Amino acid sequence: MPRKKIEIVEKLFEKQLVILKQSEKSFQGKIYLGKKNNCPIYKYKSIKSQNYNNVKDELTKWYFEIKYLSTVGRVETKYPTKRNIRQLIEKHLANHKFLNDRARRNEISLSKNILDFIHHAKIKDLTKKNLFDLKQYLKDKSFTNNTIRHHFMLLRRMYRDLLEQDVFQKDDVPDFPSLSKNASEISFITFDEYKHLLEVSEKRMNEQKLARSVELARKSLHLYIQFMIGSGLRRQEADKLNFENIQIDYDKSDKSYCLIINVQKSKTGPRNVVTKPSSYYAFLKLKQLYSQYSDLVQQFPNCKLFPRDFIKSSKELFKAAKIETDKDGYKRNLTTLRKTYICWGLINGEEIFDISINCGNSPEIIKTNYADKLQSISIKHRLRKINNNQK
Repeated sequence: MPRKKIEIVEKLFEKQLVILKQSEKSFQGKIYLGKKNNCPIYKYKSIKSQNYNNVKDELTKWYFEIKYLSTVGRVETKYPTKRNIRQLIEKHLANHKFLNDRARRNEISLSKNILDFIHHAKIKDLTKKNLFDLKQYLKDKSFTNNTIRHHFMLLRRMYRDLLEQDVFQKDDVPDFPSLSKNASEISFITFDEYKHLLEVSEKRMNEQKLARSVELARKSLHLYIQFMIGSGLRRQEADKLNFENIQIDYDKSDKSYCLIINVQKSKTGPRNVVTKPSSYYAFLKLKQLYSQYSDLVQQFPNCKLFPRDFIKSSKELFKAAKIETDKDGYKRNLTTLRKTYICWGLINGEEIFDISINCGNSPEIIKTNYADKLQSISIKHRLRKINNNQK
């Protein structure tokens, strides 16, 4: 039998005390104590009783007691002894000593995905099975193995804090699933594959008897691919992009156009991105497309450049074009478009420093994760050709 949903019974003292009904015989009080490291802090107390008036009186007394202790700096700030994983993560974000604000922002961004999984799976504690399910959940969201590893590193840091504070014992920490060690392997789309991908995409979006909503989705994806290949944005950055963040720039010397994208929401901080011409032409066609399908576009936030989620539809397109994996068997997804932008830039002789500024990475990351591996891949493919010719 499914558990009954917790209901809010009453909010008191300007919503600082919230009384929740957990079951027919129990209530819970929740007190807001402000923020620490930009994370909300709460205090909880459960009471078993069927008499709501008695519960309200007791929680009111508890509220004034906590507020007094908070004023004199004597509120207990340890992790909750109850193993509610949501509360553990919130306490970790509030109390962990981060090296800098950027590290804290990254941790908050990762924690949101884990909390979404917890809400989706309706769990209160993490077990070996739950962690395996979390790994699959993040994979289904098209996160790379490297990004999935960062999510699990967050949880490891949280449990390490708990062990250091003697709140948990080693036996209380669940076993973590193994993560692939080839997380940073490079897989990009060649120009011939890209040309083929667009040809297949064009055929799919011009198929007969498609619903207009499907037409819009496929045509949007077609332009999304061109836009991303020419900009090198992260998928999450493109998802948060608004029309007002984009300016058209014209170069009189070579009579070419590009876009200047003001990226505000990024895990590496705000930056301006200068795109290739393909992004500019995709942007113009996208505005025309939205005008043509204005009745459907109105269902989405008007300010969003890409209001749709292309995770599932891109998998279908990559599979239809038979490029869902590369020659070495590595999977391709929307993140591959960013990798392709970087690799094409390196192949064409662009400066690593310029690519790193545009992509919001350090030159060392571009060199280690892309330039060095791209060189080894080129050598490997040349050796394969030599070996094949000698057979």
